[in-house]
Amino acid sequence: MNEEPARRSLRFSSVILHPSSCILAGAAAILAVLAYPLFTGRVYTYSDLGAYHLPLRAFYNECLRQGFDFAWMPSILCGYYVHAEGQAGMYHPLHWLLYRFLALEPAFVLECVMAYPFMFAGTVLFLRRWRLPMPACLFGASLFTFGGFNLLHSMHINALQVISHIPWLLALVDVSLRGKNPRARRMAAAGVALLSASQWLLGFPQAVYFSALAEGPYALFAAGILIRGGESARVVVARLAWLAFAKGTGMAIGAVQWIPTLDMLAGSERAQPSPAFSFSLSLEPKNLLQFIGPYFFTEGIYAGRMSKPTAVEFGLYNGAAATALAAWALGMLWGSRNGRRASNSGPTPSEGVSAVPLACAAFVFGAFALLMAFGEHAWVYPFVSKLPFLRSFRGAARHIVLVHLSLAVLGAFAFAGLNRPPGRAPAGLLAGLVAASWILAGLLAIRFQPLQELYASCLAPMPAWFIGPVLITLAAILVLASSRGSRIALAALVLFATGDQALYGLHFVWPSKPQTLSEYIGQFPPPPVAGARLYQHEANAFSLRNIDNCGGYTGVDLRTRLTYDVDHPAALRLAGVRWATRVPQRPHIKPEWIELRHVLPRVRLVTETLQSDNLERDIQGVDLFRAAFVERPLALPDGLPGTILRTASHPGYYRIEAEASSRQLLVLAASYHQGWRATVDGKHAVVERVNGDFMGCVIEPGIHAVEFRFDPESLAMGKRVSGLGLAVLACMLAAAATARTSMSSSCVPVVDKAARVDLE
Repeated sequence: MNEEPARRSLRFSSVILHPSSCILAGAAAILAVLAYPLFTGRVYTYSDLGAYHLPLRAFYNECLRQGFDFAWMPSILCGYYVHAEGQAGMYHPLHWLLYRFLALEPAFVLECVMAYPFMFAGTVLFLRRWRLPMPACLFGASLFTFGGFNLLHSMHINALQVISHIPWLLALVDVSLRGKNPRARRMAAAGVALLSASQWLLGFPQAVYFSALAEGPYALFAAGILIRGGESARVVVARLAWLAFAKGTGMAIGAVQWIPTLDMLAGSERAQPSPAFSFSLSLEPKNLLQFIGPYFFTEGIYAGRMSKPTAVEFGLYNGAAATALAAWALGMLWGSRNGRRASNSGPTPSEGVSAVPLACAAFVFGAFALLMAFGEHAWVYPFVSKLPFLRSFRGAARHIVLVHLSLAVLGAFAFAGLNRPPGRAPAGLLAGLVAASWILAGLLAIRFQPLQELYASCLAPMPAWFIGPVLITLAAILVLASSRGSRIALAALVLFATGDQALYGLHFVWPSKPQTLSEYIGQFPPPPVAGARLYQHEANAFSLRNIDNCGGYTGVDLRTRLTYDVDHPAALRLAGVRWATRVPQRPHIKPEWIELRHVLPRVRLVTETLQSDNLERDIQGVDLFRAAFVERPLALPDGLPGTILRTASHPGYYRIEAEASSRQLLVLAASYHQGWRATVDGKHAVVERVNGDFMGCVIEPGIHAVEFRFDPESLAMGKRVSGLGLAVLACMLAAAATARTSMSSSCVPVVDKAARVDLE
């Protein structure tokens, strides 16, 4: 009579303790924490989210609702080519849908969160291509998605969105090369083109480079697998060429983003970066200690001279379970190697697992990515940083994301083999890892030479010295117990890994309480008199108050001909700034506003033009109410400056009605760009570069209507190339639809068809 309840209880416990259930529950818990503001009407405002992304998204949201052009943002840096900045991603269809049809707050939170489930699903798909069991695929996906890099970089939303495409692209590259079905291969190539286009449209070119750095070696690796499997070199080269064509098509579709970015880059400080810029944010080798104990360091990271917000770049820790399983995987690979050498021995625990070549490749690639992350501290990156495209990037430490991808593959591989009896090599490496963690922690705790300097520089509190070794020891115990068939230990290992990653990765997010938009805006008090342009360094938040700022923050620092700060009031006067402060943007810190005297109108007429080879010097002794500096001679008669009758503007557009008694120069204190077009009474007029960084045009005597429109050639060219890329993609899809089909399944097995690992 009691058999049925007992059977139901057993089934229930089997479901609850199943590794897949535990992994999905842990992933759902982390996603719920990240998505919490979505249900409260709040937004994330910590670090770059509030300082950079939120003001841009508010501007984008308003432009879409009002039907304005969003290429030019007038309220920061006296206006700049915001679409070209490289991180806006304003032409991505998903961004357009979010901010066109949703309110700012939910759209922004969704954008902050949506990369994680997409990344998780893509990693599962990629690992399943190698016949790993589903629990192992889910575990590997959790390791990568919620690893230290991806959680710590939650404020870099564009970068995360681009990175979330990497596992999907790896899976599609695999299908396009190793698939047996011609239609599937062509559809996969079209998918590569589409996802590559999505990456370019999202912005953050450095993350696109990381993706290419993963896809390229993997394509060569898969090609090598094909050749070893007996495929002809001609066929392999043809498939690689088709894949390269797909990548080029994706890049062409994304031209509407990257061509304007090249335009802006040419006029920025990154066009000719200094070595200090190129090598900034290089991973300190001391951070290797994170693998066995991140809590040796304050904030879990050795930041050296860097501040906490910058220190997130150095988050190498991916959880104690990932470290333990990586050691286990290396032991499995070593055991597989020895097993193949022994002619009379039976199969080793890992022999016959189809993912062995993938695990070996992941280890090599992870080691290379780690060398790249060291930046100036290793020989590889100094060479790479000299290449034309790559020299514009900083942050070598961001290669950590590829290290974590490799660890996720190794972790999934090891997880798949945990139902086999442990061999000597895996158990030995695991024991050595535990011993090393305790020995090093002990040496740090007692400040033993030569680690005294390291301990002092880390400033690790005494109670924290043992946390890392305890975590490593616990992970090792759970791995060993799981390898001996304990379902409880396997479930505990999964939950432990998730909790460890969350505690480390979210420590930067949790202290920053999500806020309502009004609460965030209220942290930045405006100047005493509203309506005037101000100057505050790196203060994008004032744009949320519809206040123009001569300062601001962008990812690409533009070259200017004048210096804008409180110590150069003449330049600020030319920009029409009335209020300025030396205090950079900081929440809850009330700035000390300085009122500038004799502020020039932001729109005015002048009757004298001058030329100079040193603007900083020459603007000091000139009556700027009547004169302006220009690049080419303009013949203007003497007389009284005319009158500005009325002005109107919206993003990317100015309309000015002016009356002049003679030929005069209309000066507009908006940033100059070659993309501005001017008309006077509907007739074309030349846009002059005025006072170094601003613009204007000449008008004749009388009353005139002057219009400035931002219509850069780089954006028009980008749209044309993108249109061509879309046409090519349509042809690729048509070719895929008409390709012959094959009844055979895709080519997935790699080594042999023997004993596959199964945890289900």
